Amino acid sequence: MTELQVFAKVLELINAAPRSGAAEITLHSPLSEVGLDSLRLLEIVFELEQFYGIEVDESALVEVLTVSDLVQMVVATQLSEVSND
Repeated sequence: MTELQVFAKVLELINAAPRSGAAEITLHSPLSEVGLDSLRLLEIVFELEQFYGIEVDESALVEVLTVSDLVQMVVATQLSEVSND
């Protein structure tokens, strides 16, 4: 999976829920500005785990502040799990 593929999936999941504001979502968008609170972030991470067959370290979510942080965490987790197999 590439960062672009993960970004597309993250966008799909963010846009699946109603949110206020019509601002364009970019990799640099803060999660708080795209309508993601901590509960919605957990829901999205769960959906990403299911979709990609990975297990994210949820304690690391405190460091996820932007869309890019989320994308990079998913990619790094997938690469880590592949190298451990």
